[in-house]
Amino acid sequence: MPKAGIIYNDLKPMACSVAEELHNQLRTAGWEVCM
Repeated sequence: MPKAGIIYNDLKPMACSVAEELHNQLRTAGWEVCM
C-alpha cells in the first residue's frame, strides 16, 4: 500500500478543508495517509 503524508497549517480553515478532502481522495484510491 502506498503511503502519503499531508502537512498543512491548521490555523487556516481553508488549509484544513483542503487537507481533509485530499486525505479522503487518497484513502479512496487505496493510499495510507498520515496527517
